[in-house]
Amino acid sequence: MKGYQLIESDSISKLNHFEGIQNLDLITILWLVEVLKSNDQLKKYPIEIGCVMVNYQGTYPCVGLHYLDETTPDMGDYVKREIERIIDQSSFLSFYNFIMNNQQLILDTKAKILEK
Repeated sequence: MKGYQLIESDSISKLNHFEGIQNLDLITILWLVEVLKSNDQLKKYPIEIGCVMVNYQGTYPCVGLHYLDETTPDMGDYVKREIERIIDQSSFLSFYNFIMNNQQLILDTKAKILEK
């Protein structure tokens, strides 16, 4: 099993307890992961960015960083700032297009989570 640095931001943490839209937290994390994977600064480092499930006071999705080289600098604070920037500056259309173009990814990820 891979070890991940968990990146939890205040903006995303609020979604973990929101029940108004089913899987909003998971969909948001998957969207953030996709946006972060295209970040030029993060591409410079051997890091895998993914959606991981956290089991702490319940189960919820979170952005996770897996460092492929132990000499890679800690990018946690940078990623946390980027998450806040993405949420503050991205358009709803970007989020909507992600959902519409990645429905199978969302369904597959949800199924994988439910089988654990």
